[in-house]
Amino acid sequence: MLNAIMKALSTLGICPVPLEALAVPGARDCIRSRQAAHGKEREHVKIRRFHRRNHMRKSGPALAAALSVAIALSAASPVLAAETDTGVTPIPAATPTISEQVSVPSPARAGAAWTDSTILGSIQYDTPIRRQDDFYSAVNQKWLTNTPIASGAEEASSAADLNAAVQAEKMSLLQDTSLAASDHDAQLTQTLYQLLLDWDTRNALGIAPLRPFVAAIQGVCSLDGLTAFLCDDAQNLVGNGFTEISISQYINNPEYYAVEIAPTSLLLSDSADYQTISSSGKQELSLAQSEAYYMLGRLGFSPLEQEEIFNGCLSLETELAKDMDSDKVKSAADYYSVTSNKPCTLEDLQREAGGYPIIPILQARGLAASLVYNLPEPGWLEGMGRLYTAEHLEQMKDYLLVHTLIPAMELTDRKALDAMIELSHDASGVSRSLEPSAIAYHYVEALLPEPLDNMYVRACTSGKQKAAVTAVVSDITAHYRNMLEQEPWLSASTKAEALNKLDHLTIRVAYPDELPDYSGLTLQDRAHGGNLIQAFQAIQSFRREQTASLVNQRFDDSHWAMTASTVNCYYNPRDNSINILAGMLHAPFYYDGMSDEEMLAGIGFVIGHEISHTFDADGAAYDEKGELRSWWSPEDTTAFAARRERLIAYYNSIVPVQGFGHVNGQSIAAEAIADLGSMKCMLEIAAEDPDFDYDRFFSYFAGCWAAVRDEMTELRYLRQDEHPLYFLRVNVTLQQFDRFCETYGITEGDGMWLAPGDRIAVW
Repeated sequence: MLNAIMKALSTLGICPVPLEALAVPGARDCIRSRQAAHGKEREHVKIRRFHRRNHMRKSGPALAAALSVAIALSAASPVLAAETDTGVTPIPAATPTISEQVSVPSPARAGAAWTDSTILGSIQYDTPIRRQDDFYSAVNQKWLTNTPIASGAEEASSAADLNAAVQAEKMSLLQDTSLAASDHDAQLTQTLYQLLLDWDTRNALGIAPLRPFVAAIQGVCSLDGLTAFLCDDAQNLVGNGFTEISISQYINNPEYYAVEIAPTSLLLSDSADYQTISSSGKQELSLAQSEAYYMLGRLGFSPLEQEEIFNGCLSLETELAKDMDSDKVKSAADYYSVTSNKPCTLEDLQREAGGYPIIPILQARGLAASLVYNLPEPGWLEGMGRLYTAEHLEQMKDYLLVHTLIPAMELTDRKALDAMIELSHDASGVSRSLEPSAIAYHYVEALLPEPLDNMYVRACTSGKQKAAVTAVVSDITAHYRNMLEQEPWLSASTKAEALNKLDHLTIRVAYPDELPDYSGLTLQDRAHGGNLIQAFQAIQSFRREQTASLVNQRFDDSHWAMTASTVNCYYNPRDNSINILAGMLHAPFYYDGMSDEEMLAGIGFVIGHEISHTFDADGAAYDEKGELRSWWSPEDTTAFAARRERLIAYYNSIVPVQGFGHVNGQSIAAEAIADLGSMKCMLEIAAEDPDFDYDRFFSYFAGCWAAVRDEMTELRYLRQDEHPLYFLRVNVTLQQFDRFCETYGITEGDGMWLAPGDRIAVW
């Protein structure tokens, strides 16, 4: 449960799967994923999102970093992304020799005339910029040079504004106490909100609510006692201890759920840092140590005891990390589709676990009757079995203490919360002020995302908008059919499979027809003796009951992987669905009365991007039913890989800013391909209108992606995000098309010119 908070609070603006129990692995989203310096959280199946999200690590220290950086961020910017967990081999990248065989523009010609004007201060209002040389900068110049980054935010952008607007609507609902009389979701969210803001009670209690949990850990004297502790929800706040247990759509049979047994969090997000620590790992370690020492000190542990406990935790984690997959291993193209697809039975788990009591833990959670489990990292469970001995008992207790106290900093008094923020500022070098109401709002969004979202759906969405955008999706889908039918390099057999998959595409728009039910959850307010820790435990217990109720059940395909108010869209290969969320249906991407040009450049491009993921390397591993089946012919697989490699080579040749290094074409290939496919579709639709205003279309498209960031934030995005930087998303995408060049008279010698023979469009 604490890990769930970490994930939720680290993805502000782009809500993660709201319940571990209802995780939908594999969806691709349409908004940029913010990958913070602390690394990626595991995503069972890739979900391609259109906007970025903040990928903070799942462990406690991440929350402190997230709170100082992400929590104040009222918006995450739009991005396009995808993920896949397949049991079959996905379309591979072409061999390195392909990039040697294709003609790629030289580095001197690849974006050399462009400025990464997203970086604050990189251009001035009077800097001479022609659209023919640097389209993104020229179109957005006035906005870029006149828009400041708000205090507490890491960027200014249309998407940031959109997130702020959605947050304001949800905040208004949280504060409207008249709703609680007739709305159970309002009762839950507002009770939690008030408990969070009840600083008088929180400060009076201080850290006293944590003492029983600390005493329970300290009272463990044997392995049997430790097992009993791990199986007792009433005694511990750390959840499943050394295991992260969830339930999600079974990758090998998407009609049913499967229980997943994965490693729990470590203080350092990348297991490789326990062998050779990186600069980001050093920052994580320093922050975790400071937070642990602070909380242990508040509980009366001496400086020597603080050091011994933290070192004991770190020692155990160092041993655990030896058997855990590193970020490098997880970055492999087939990691989530093949490497981590490890189905097993309860008997298999028993054998792999050795001395580790995985069976009693599953029994205590009501999960021992599952017919199938997925064990993505078998080596970790085997290693945990070796470590679960009397010799390591004290180290395991140290681990539980540290991983209980660090995340609990935000659940106690203001003194602890202020310390957490200050320590995070010291570690990151960034100082941000946080309003108590904003902090409380983000915790409600983290702990009760779906009830809060239900309130938003009822108050802020309409059936008229849902129907209108559904019609737009259907129209764009029909044009994708025409594109596929005319694609010259696809064989007849692969083309037929692709068209069949498109014909079975499930379209979900705005909000689910049936909202999640939280009638079984009750929270006690202050007047009835309730406090924050009790509310936390009640929510944790409710979620575990939900998880247990899904064992061996058919997958609920009415469940959405993201809440409706999320400012994002995604493609989910598990059920072959495109999901256009209500949070995204605001200006500039969508508004009532927008012109055809704006429609295609805004939400149309987003929709097309998501549809494109249906046929990319990840989507090719799933058929029209969401089942794992390779439906591309070997020849088409090779042809796609060669085209993909050509795109990668072109992006690799781009240096956005001197000193930043080259773009990593491999990491952004899937999203760049989706951008190109979508733009081709939008232009084919535009060609049907003899009066279409192409200048308005291209300019509006560039404006949708206008953003301002500081240099270090942009560098982090370059190194860690799976999407092209904003100015490249615009300039590289547009320079591939004749219609764009014709509209602005772009010819050889202009910065936006790319010779037809050098162009990299895959579709």
